[in-house]
Amino acid sequence: MIREGYEVGPVEMRPDGISYGFAVTGGAPGDMSAHDDRLACEANFNLPQAEVAYVNQHTLTGAERERTFAEFVACMDEAGFPGVTSSDTIQGINERVVATQGSAKFDEGVICLDQYGGRLYGANR
Repeated sequence: MIREGYEVGPVEMRPDGISYGFAVTGGAPGDMSAHDDRLACEANFNLPQAEVAYVNQHTLTGAERERTFAEFVACMDEAGFPGVTSSDTIQGINERVVATQGSAKFDEGVICLDQYGGRLYGANR
């Protein structure tokens, strides 16, 4: 990404607690070329497939998943998305959050999804 002319932040643990990422800045607002460039760089290292496998290996089950799901529900309640249950799909929850895009509620919902989604639903979130 640096070779492509972007400013790159330090590699840090993501909110999900199991994967790492880094911030990329540069380009004009609304310009998707940074996203496309990042995907091209990741493809060179087989990163998407490796990350999917890693996250799926760390998807919670049993009592640990139940405890963490309760935390997720509390997070979503506080973010303004009450009523999340274990019968909800991650796609359905995500659609509820996306419907509020442009609001502070959206930002808080995304934070909850980022923090809990991978551990509860795996990489298919």
